[in-house]
Amino acid sequence: MLAVAEDDLTIPVERGENAGRTLTHGSVVRSLTTLGLLQAATSTLMVSTDVPLMAGWRAPTLRAIAFAQERDTRRILCVVRGSLVNSFSR
Repeated sequence: MLAVAEDDLTIPVERGENAGRTLTHGSVVRSLTTLGLLQAATSTLMVSTDVPLMAGWRAPTLRAIAFAQERDTRRILCVVRGSLVNSFSR
C-alpha cells in the first residue's frame, strides 16, 4: 500500500465546543493506493505507480508512506516513509 499524507493542516472551527478555534492536524491521508500483492515465497516486489496530486495539496508538507500488510490479519509487516518534495516537477 502507498499512502500520501499531508502534515500541518489547519481547519477553522465555526461551530460546536471548539467554535472560534483553529485545529491543526498531522499526517492526514490524502490518497491510499494498493501497489500489489507479494507472494509468501517472494522476498521482493518492484512496482511503479502514478498518484495524482490534487490542487490545494502543499508539496513541502506531503509524505509518502509505503507499507506491507498481511492479507488475512491486516497486521503491518514493514513501513517506509519519505518526503515527496524532490519528486515534484513544475
